[in-house]
Amino acid sequence: MEKIEFSEVKEVEQLKVEDYKCMKEDGQWMLILARGECRTAGYDIFLKEVTIDEGVLTAIVSYKDPDPAGFTAMVITYPTRKYILKLEKEPQKVIFKDENGDILKVIHN
Repeated sequence: MEKIEFSEVKEVEQLKVEDYKCMKEDGQWMLILARGECRTAGYDIFLKEVTIDEGVLTAIVSYKDPDPAGFTAMVITYPTRKYILKLEKEPQKVIFKDENGDILKVIHN
């Protein structure tokens, strides 16, 4: 198993629905994580780790929720993040998992 380096793209179009994508754009492999509509501020989504093993890329996704005891702005948000992967060849399969190991989405290329 090999760890894959990644960097976040600062400007990203917010997606209005929850989704996880892997695509090649401008010659670089990208992962897009979208949490969907959130009814208050304080929600977020992050890429925690990316590994590849025998052509299977696994992306570990982390979520942040607002503090239930704290104050949050009543505003609709669409937490979305986009990452560039330092990946040399196309993965055969991409698996998105949460930090508990639960599968969020599987993409077969």
